[in-house]
Order: sequence, then C-alpha cells, then structure tokens
Amino acid sequence: MADIISSLPSGCDRRPTGDKPRSRRDYGIKSAERLFAHNSKFLTAQGKQGNATGFLECDSFAAPGSRRVLSCSVNCSLAPFFHSPTPQPENFIMRTFSFVLLAILGGAIISGNYALGNETRPNVVMILSDDQAWGDYSFLGHPQIKTPRLDALAASGLTFTRGYVPDSLCRPSLATIISGLYPHQHGIVGNDPPIPESVSKRTRQGTPGAHHRDPEYVAVRNDYLRHAKAMTTLPEYLAPLGYRSMQSGKWWEGNFSVGGFDEGMTVGNFSKDGRHGDVGLKIGREGLAPVETFLDKCSSTKQPFFLWYAPMLPHTPHDPPAELLEKYKDKTDSLSIAKYWAMCERFDQTCGELLDAIEKRGMTNNTIIVYVTDNGWITDPNESRYAPRSKRSPNEGGIRTPIMVSWPGHIAPKRDDTHLASSIDLVPTILDLVGVKVPAGLPGISLVDADAVNDRKAIVGEIFEHDIVAMDDPNASLMYRWMIDGTYKLIAPTARMKGELPQLYQLDNDPAEDHDLATEKPQVVTALMKKLDEA
Repeated sequence: MADIISSLPSGCDRRPTGDKPRSRRDYGIKSAERLFAHNSKFLTAQGKQGNATGFLECDSFAAPGSRRVLSCSVNCSLAPFFHSPTPQPENFIMRTFSFVLLAILGGAIISGNYALGNETRPNVVMILSDDQAWGDYSFLGHPQIKTPRLDALAASGLTFTRGYVPDSLCRPSLATIISGLYPHQHGIVGNDPPIPESVSKRTRQGTPGAHHRDPEYVAVRNDYLRHAKAMTTLPEYLAPLGYRSMQSGKWWEGNFSVGGFDEGMTVGNFSKDGRHGDVGLKIGREGLAPVETFLDKCSSTKQPFFLWYAPMLPHTPHDPPAELLEKYKDKTDSLSIAKYWAMCERFDQTCGELLDAIEKRGMTNNTIIVYVTDNGWITDPNESRYAPRSKRSPNEGGIRTPIMVSWPGHIAPKRDDTHLASSIDLVPTILDLVGVKVPAGLPGISLVDADAVNDRKAIVGEIFEHDIVAMDDPNASLMYRWMIDGTYKLIAPTARMKGELPQLYQLDNDPAEDHDLATEKPQVVTALMKKLDEA
C-alpha cells in the first residue's frame, strides 16, 4: 500500500509505521504508532501518546481515479496503566471523536461514511497442545492414536506438517507464541530463574521444590517477569481493534494481566507455587466452564475475542480416563506409552468440546482457529517421562509440530508437506487475517501470504537450559542453535556443550535423524554454519 497521509485528533500523534513495535507499557513515548491494513477492505490506524491509545476504521478504498470524502470514527482511550508487585488489569475510559479523513492512495482521493463495527472482526482462538510429538495424530499417520477432532480441523484449513517451534521448552516457547519473538528477543529463555545460593542452602534438605515458595526466590521470580512486561503480546495488538481476550491453561508469566489479557484463570501467586498456571491448569482436565462463560459474554456483547486455550494436555500426569486407557493398553507392551497415547486422545476430545461450544453459539464461520504444540515429546517406555532427543532437544522430536490455521470460507483447505512454518509466524498471521499491517520488528511471516511462504527457504531456532543461568543474558543459557535450510538440518552446539560437534541431517530421507552427515558433507556444514551466523 502506498503511504497514507491522515489527520488524527489530538492525543493520537503519529510516527513512521516501520518503527520497532513497542509495548503498550512504553508510556513515555512522544510519538504514535500507526498500523495500516494492507488489504482493500479497510484501514486501521493506531496511535499512542503518553497514556492515550487510539484507532480509526474505514470501510474501503475507491477505485483509482474515483473521488469520495471518507468520514471515519476515531476512538482514543485514556488508559491509566500502572505497575504493582501484583499485576492488575487495566481500566479504560473511552472517548470518541468524529473527523473527516482525507487520504491519498496511489494518487486517488478516497472517501465515504462508515465506521467498521466490532461484529465484522473475526474471533481468534489459539489451541496449544502441551508435550506432544509432531506425528502423534491420526491425520499424520500414527497407527494407534486417534485424534478425529484435530483431523477435521487440519482438513478444514491450512495445515503445515513441517511446522517448528524455536525452542523445545514450554515457557520460552509459549512466550514466543504470544509475542511472535524469538526467545533471545523477548528474553524468556528457560522455565525457572537462577536460585540464589542462600535459598539453595535453606531448602536443600527440605521437600523437593520447596525453593519455589521461598520468599527470596519468589522475589526473583517476580523480578524475572520484567521480560514479559516489556514485550508486546497478541492481546495487546488486538485490543485497539476492540477485542476482548481471555487466558486459560498454561501460563508462566504471573497473573494473566501481565500478558495483556482482559481476563483469565491464572492468578500467578508464586508464594503458593503458581509457577506455570495454577488455577488455569484445570481447563480441559476439569471441563470448559470458564471458557464457555467467556464465549457467552462475548456473544451477548457482540465483541470480537481472542481466546488462549492451553490445557496441560497431553502433558504429565498421564492419568487418562479408564475407558481411554483400556482402549490403548492392548496396543503396546509399555504402560507408560499406552497412557500417553490415551492422553493424546483425551486432549483431542477437549478440543472437540471447545469447537462444539463455538459452533453451538453460531461463531464458527467468524472464528479463526490456530493450532500449535509448545514442544515435542517421546515417551520413555519404562516410565511417564520424556525420552532423549525429544523435549528440550534440538531434534525433530523436540521442535517439530503441525501448525494449522482454519477460518471457514476465508482460508482454502490445504495440506502443505513442503514449506517451512514456525511459531514465530502465528502473531503475524493473525494480525494479517484481522487486517492489521504486521509491525516491522516481528521476525515471522504471514502463513496466509503464499508468496512469503514460498520465498522462505530456511528457519532457525535456539535451545536453552531448563534452569535460567542469568537474569538478563540469554547467551549464558544457550545450548544449541539450529537451522533447517530446504531439506538439510544443522544442529550447532555452543561452547558450553563440551565435547559435542555439529550434526547434519537430510530430513527428506531421514526424518528420524538417524544418520549424521556432518563428516560426509563438511562443505554443507560450513555453508549452513555461515548462514546461521548471519541469520
């Protein structure tokens, strides 16, 4: 789209659209952010100055050569944002201004009288699996696991079977999914921040995990939330467009409001060991009542919504209903594997319950569904824990996941077994679909932009320690970097992984990564290492 010159009211100043995206908590900025739709249907501009947020909406652009005066509505909200040790939801006081926008697009003067209503915005639901291998779905050919509802979802939209997450650990992976940033960018690189030596000494002989509730360590955990508070999240990108957002399920970043959600289930009281979701972890395992209440509220107010549905499934504890366990027990000699398979189907059933709840309220055709897994999993056949080369590893068993984007009537069903997709693409994809220009600072692409998908030749990622080494230095925790370029995959260990050498695999012939080609093709290793260093 050509540059659009617009007149915004006082309090909605402007800055170049290519500037680095900022958090709404960046109160001190003197200029504004404008986000413009790049399709032909509507234009959106968002402005910020001090504590003011504003947006304008218009219906369409005229054909070249036509001339109309475009009258739009601008909303500027005065938001008394604040920080406190316990994050609180923000309050909004709305005031509306009417004005006439004169816009120039490709030499044509355009105009009209329209303010786009919230009811025209699509709802957005993000479904996140927790600890599930990329092939553990019946639509991907698993011989035992049955996932009929996810099979149907995959068939209904755009499904990338070569999807990946940059890091194979839940907290940094979830932070990437909600922000669209790599872990080294958002700064959340592990599950638990460093334990002070004084805390370690006090709790060493106590109950395992007792250090999590130690007051001194609780203060460290709260301090580490500064990384989450600094990043702009998907709910914050959507809020100026009138979206209401809800968090349910796993969430590591304290209270749900830290992520910009309007409401949620996670309290984030670390003194009670609410380290990764507390009350929110009941969703899916104990029904969907909070989510259904949220859907009813949005339905009655006709407000578009964003729902984060991240049940701790099929994650341990692997405690499937008896009837599901019986279904799988005779299909394997390993009880731990049978339990995991049953949990995969249990998760699929909860996804079906959610999709049915959306359908029951007549929302299906106006709801975007996005699916991804936070990280992979391979079950240890002897106990319910992950095996090597899965979770926390740079191998396919740790970082690969199907990625789905479904919106009936808007996204043509397609299964893509060729092109690469990443969880860094989810925020750009959603912003693209709701008609917002993707901020230049985001590293991902829109997965519904066929040209961008086709032009991408490589993706990268980074694996960090489970326990964070340094509060503000991602490199201190870095274990591996990895790159997939076409069908080649390079795994590059850092100096802290003493004795390990780079690994090279050709995934089209060796998806299980059984044959390391590094010594056979050193020139490929060198070329990919150079690309990785430049990425």
